[in-house]
Amino acid sequence: MKCLEKLRVVSNKPKSIIFYQYDLNNENAIAEIFKTFSITSVVHFASLNTGRESVAQPLKYYQNNICGTVTLLRLMKKYEVN
Repeated sequence: MKCLEKLRVVSNKPKSIIFYQYDLNNENAIAEIFKTFSITSVVHFASLNTGRESVAQPLKYYQNNICGTVTLLRLMKKYEVN
C-alpha cells in the first residue's frame, strides 16, 4: 500500500484518490465503479509479479495480469476514460 500513500502525497487532491481492492476479472464489480463515479483517470497496480511463482503457475498470472488488464481497458473505453 506504499504506492497508494505516495499517490496521495504527490496528488493535488489526495482525498479524491479512492482505492478499491477487487479482482479485475470481476467485470460487473468493476463496471459498478465506473457507473458510480465520474472517473477521469485510472492507476493500475493489480499485477502479480513473483518470477518463480509465475513459472510455476503461468495460467494464474495470465488470467490476472493479461485478462484482468484487458477487462479494465475494455471498461475504460466503454466509459470513455482515457
